[in-house]
Amino acid sequence: MRSPNVIASDRRERSNLMRLLRRFAPRNDIFQLSLLSIMLFNPAALFSCEELKSLGHLENRVIVVDAGHGTINFENKITNAGKETFDRVPEHKLTIQIAEKLGQCLETVGATVYMTRTKLDYWRPAYNSVDDNRSRAALANAVKADILISVHCDWHPNRRMQGVTTLYSKKISTKLGRSVHNNLIKELKARDRSFVWDRFTILDNADMPAVIVEAGFMSNREEGGKLKTPSYQLSVAKGITKGLLKGFNP
Repeated sequence: MRSPNVIASDRRERSNLMRLLRRFAPRNDIFQLSLLSIMLFNPAALFSCEELKSLGHLENRVIVVDAGHGTINFENKITNAGKETFDRVPEHKLTIQIAEKLGQCLETVGATVYMTRTKLDYWRPAYNSVDDNRSRAALANAVKADILISVHCDWHPNRRMQGVTTLYSKKISTKLGRSVHNNLIKELKARDRSFVWDRFTILDNADMPAVIVEAGFMSNREEGGKLKTPSYQLSVAKGITKGLLKGFNP
């Protein structure tokens, strides 16, 4: 069951779309009713990655998209759920929603995409989160990926903190990583919390360029609210995709 805040967020998006519809759509009742039914039953359906095709392509590129967290142990207990938004939406849910949109955008521009988690294969069994993150990197190594993108959402006890951070641990990640980070900031018009070196298991064990994208602060009421909406999630996906398009095709 969705939380009231998520439902309210969906309603706000539909209301905004209806205003645009009334302003620009033909005065045709059947046409408007058709679009309204799309919004009611699938609010994300009017959002698309098709515009990215005009910016280039990623054919012959193999990209692993990692939806962060979502680990269970062999006793079927959650060991790596991540943090939560102010209204208790878990990070593992947000990351998979963003990651699936990112995968769709990357496939739209021709990339071969491997997902570490999907809605059909949601939980990753492992002894612990360290072993799981090693295996996520091992998947990227096995498919000879050109880059590994690990999607996360940030959290801080100071709820005023907001913005986007991109993390890397190896020099080979700097060119593509900076391009992803800069284009994501531009797409989201978010506060730039910088492109930062740090050590993480998934980054340290990847043989190719690899970055962790912290797409915003769940702990911030405004940014956490945005992270739950299909439109903002798609903007994250588009920003990352634009960064890869520019990074691979300078």
